[in-house]
Amino acid sequence: WSVKLGLSDKYETPDNQAVKTCLSNLGLRINWLYSDQLSGYFFGQNTLQRRGNISHDNRLGMGFSAKIAQRLTLDTEASDGDTGTDASAWLSYLSKRNNEIYIGYALGSLGSPGTSSVHDRERKITAGTKFNANETVSGFIENSWGNVSKEPR
Repeated sequence: WSVKLGLSDKYETPDNQAVKTCLSNLGLRINWLYSDQLSGYFFGQNTLQRRGNISHDNRLGMGFSAKIAQRLTLDTEASDGDTGTDASAWLSYLSKRNNEIYIGYALGSLGSPGTSSVHDRERKITAGTKFNANETVSGFIENSWGNVSKEPR
């Protein structure tokens, strides 16, 4: 078992607004390692501060990571909170140099609690790479493509 504590800040300037929005969250994550092939975690997140037209994002969730081949891993996560239910899945390939290439799909809420239709949710594909320059320096590059639909089909 291990425990992680983290703080995140999100800043946005929506296209139709001059005021920046700000969201600060505190998170706690409890990790467990079942085997070399399977691990999981539980997490909780609490909104500490918000400014502008952005919703609180208090949430609880869980995730799993399964090694499905020697260098291939499948990660999944699901959570529920103030802004609704979120879910994601990622497929990662770890190279011989311990650099990672990944692609994932996320289905998120649009800030409306109780959103039940898939068509009322944000859908996003993300692809990227994480690389290690040396033992102490690492970085990542990623790109996301999203589709937000607010109209029912």
